[in-house]
Amino acid sequence: MTYDEAAVLDAMRSFPRGRRVPRQDVLNKTHLPVDRMNKALAGLETSGHVLLDGDMVKLSSDGTTFDT
Repeated sequence: MTYDEAAVLDAMRSFPRGRRVPRQDVLNKTHLPVDRMNKALAGLETSGHVLLDGDMVKLSSDGTTFDT
């Protein structure tokens, strides 16, 4: 897991469990450049940590099962 992926995952865990959040909210929490955040989200989706649905992002585990 890269630093950017860990930052995005940590930001996702700060939102209420089970909530789908806009990418912009994740971007505001992480303070990463857009391209780095999108790359991190793509990596997290590939590994099964997050679910991407257009502009919305959701943790696949509600933030409880992944040990990072």
